[in-house]
Amino acid sequence: MQPDPVSAIHGSVATAAGFLDLILPICPEALIPPAARARLGRWAAARPAIPWIGFEIPFASPDRVDAHQGIRIRDLATLDRWTPDRVRDPMVRSVTREWRQHDGASAVHNLVLEYDLPMQGDLPERVPAVFAGFRPEASRAERWQARHDLLVAGGIAPDLIQALDLLEDAHAPARIGHVGVMASRPGQGLRINLRDLPPDRLPALLDDRGRARLARRVDNLLSGIVDLVDRVVLCLDVATDADATLVIGPRIGLEITVDGHLPLRWGPVFAWLVSRGLCDQDQAAAAMTWPGMDNPVSARDRWPLDFILDDLRRDRQAVARVRRYISHVKLAVEDGGPEAAKLYLGACGEHSQPETAPVAPSLPVRAASPSELSDGIARAIQGLCRARGQTGFWFDFTANGCSDEWVSAFVAGPLARAGGDAAGVADDIADWLLRRRRPGAGWGFDAGRPADADSTVWVLRLLDRLGRPLPTGVLDWLAGHVVHGQGLRTYRPAGTVGGAPLPYGEGDWALPHVCVTAAGAGHPALAAECLPPLLAAIGDDAVCAGYWWDDTAYPTAMAAEALAAAGGHDGVLHRMADAAMGRLANSGILTSPFHLALTLRVALADGRMPVAALCRLLALQGEDGLWAGGADLRIPPPVPSTSATHIIAARDDRGLFTTAAVLDALLSARDALTSRDALTSRDVRDFARFRHDDI
Repeated sequence: MQPDPVSAIHGSVATAAGFLDLILPICPEALIPPAARARLGRWAAARPAIPWIGFEIPFASPDRVDAHQGIRIRDLATLDRWTPDRVRDPMVRSVTREWRQHDGASAVHNLVLEYDLPMQGDLPERVPAVFAGFRPEASRAERWQARHDLLVAGGIAPDLIQALDLLEDAHAPARIGHVGVMASRPGQGLRINLRDLPPDRLPALLDDRGRARLARRVDNLLSGIVDLVDRVVLCLDVATDADATLVIGPRIGLEITVDGHLPLRWGPVFAWLVSRGLCDQDQAAAAMTWPGMDNPVSARDRWPLDFILDDLRRDRQAVARVRRYISHVKLAVEDGGPEAAKLYLGACGEHSQPETAPVAPSLPVRAASPSELSDGIARAIQGLCRARGQTGFWFDFTANGCSDEWVSAFVAGPLARAGGDAAGVADDIADWLLRRRRPGAGWGFDAGRPADADSTVWVLRLLDRLGRPLPTGVLDWLAGHVVHGQGLRTYRPAGTVGGAPLPYGEGDWALPHVCVTAAGAGHPALAAECLPPLLAAIGDDAVCAGYWWDDTAYPTAMAAEALAAAGGHDGVLHRMADAAMGRLANSGILTSPFHLALTLRVALADGRMPVAALCRLLALQGEDGLWAGGADLRIPPPVPSTSATHIIAARDDRGLFTTAAVLDALLSARDALTSRDALTSRDVRDFARFRHDDI
């Protein structure tokens, strides 16, 4: 057997010290002061070289930084090189044994070991707390069995294990995402993290369990923060009384997080924490500098030798990188005690294969039935409703910004159009958006960015579809974005009255944009100003190009629908529809559901019925009711540059924006089929397999 090269070089088993040395210098001293760094260094030197480390930082006393280390299935080899007698915790042994026996096919997808690092003295030999995280896609039975096995291994009493099952049953759709056994914390034997419970039901859960005062304080906390975050997880210390009834401890935690881990989205959250006195400005600013990505070229210090050797073990083509992220902020509330907040930072080593060009999906043509159209609409509505975040709204484009306000307004629009329960969901989204409106302005891409005309237009279009009145002053604010004869600009120029801050109100971002103008033309209050420049923007090829989009499909569809709604533009519409039918006839041109649906909408706006394209669109719907994302944003720099590399590409990676665009196309097709007068004789012949009364 050949000796392990890492052990041979270090003279002993490799530790996490090299990884810590890479990431710790990046963290500002406002979060981790020198004394805490020394303790972390001693801790890392006694831990295996698993590149997943977290820092638990109490804002009120950052000197007391504690450490976490995560373990995944891929870390088993590293753990094996760590001598077995040093892996003492029975829960860790139970999970790793399960991973080996089932080749990773386990309901437990990670372990997090939490270490309380004392201010003085030696480091603890035993892991104070072991948390196990369960795969969200695992079945309830699989999660329950895994939880049972883990807690039995951790010495938890059977009546408490059963009480957790009853708790999960009583508060569906909530699920226990993590369980933690506090081996070295007297009086805190078991902690659970309850996920996916709507925030407005959290206080009621506490009230039902005899914690009425805590429930009121939680309700007060949530009222200020819930609209700024994507997820709230309830952290409870639990036990059972003499009657085997579940008892909740007097101290609870609320883990709040945003998806995408991007600094811009955390900004409003930290501003709220500062306003509440839970952290100071320096800490908030320092936290925003933490997220980022490091690789062997960009790293400030030498890339750890362990990483280099690990790459050689895995695949010579693998690319090692380290992702730094804000995991969450925990708000702690104790019955009769003060509020407190902790910051949880993470750093994780990742391996990825070199990127390859995506293969365009095939677009099969097959016969469709009227029930398939209705079923496709129903499944799309269900899929979108299921895809809402815990706080009720949608977020998409998570890789490059994670929009919630703009995306939620766009997605809710077709739900409002669909009517019934779907319109009720759209109405809830409208309420949420009205609470998120910037004072005296409109809405933005997300809470961390200034209000813009495009996002605001989509909110107004949603309100119009719901028949709800517009907020006072919003049209006056939007009028400041109109350039007469040129259309709508996304942002007002910086330095003007109500202007956007730099870089938003700078350069090209403050100029009129065809795609924004096309969206604005779809609202009755803006049509008069937006239609003339929109007509002028339609080229000889019967399409119009947008500023923020990588393709002409979106602005062209918005333009066609606006012209159809306004009436009196039949000649232009016919020309646009002819061009759209030509593109639809060439299935090789339209390789994504997004482009296919928007091109279909151009044809439908002129009363055409492209049967084959509609059938292809239905065939591409996923099992979850959604379509694969294909909405490609392009984000150029505000000031023009000769270098195209400055353009940021962003796709709706969750597919929600695309699905909403498709749903609108399907609803238009359904509406067209309810009136045979809208179909030409040729379209009727082509669509004879659809019976009018079945749609």
